Amino acid sequence: MENSPAGVPVGVVAGQVTGPVPGSVSAALSLVELAGSVDAALGDPARRLTEADAVLADRLPT
Repeated sequence: MENSPAGVPVGVVAGQVTGPVPGSVSAALSLVELAGSVDAALGDPARRLTEADAVLADRLPT
């Protein structure tokens, strides 16, 4: 897991992550992956973002 050039861990949450993320990104999470489908991600985005927050909190170093 890498940090940004400034030494700060960077987390990214996106609707979909379809390719490699830059090396400066410590963790990336797709709402579609988290929800299981595009429809589920779009059906309750606030819930998915809350879930993503918890997942990234576990994945990023403190």
